[in-house]
Amino acid sequence: MIKIYTRDDCPQCYMTKKWLDNHQLEYTEINISRDKKYIDYLKAKGAQQTPYVVTDRENWSGFRPNKLIMLIR
Repeated sequence: MIKIYTRDDCPQCYMTKKWLDNHQLEYTEINISRDKKYIDYLKAKGAQQTPYVVTDRENWSGFRPNKLIMLIR
């Protein structure tokens, strides 16, 4: 399962979603610009930027193709 915390006007969020779509990987998106209750959750996790990607293996912030590629292996 892949979950992505995003915000409006976030180029890295757009690039991450596009990468996942291009590789036909399913994900759940939570937009913190529209649902602000998740902002405290992300702060508690130490996230300093969006997107914040949560997977079964690990979590990270930002557009990270080197991490994303691991999701298809």
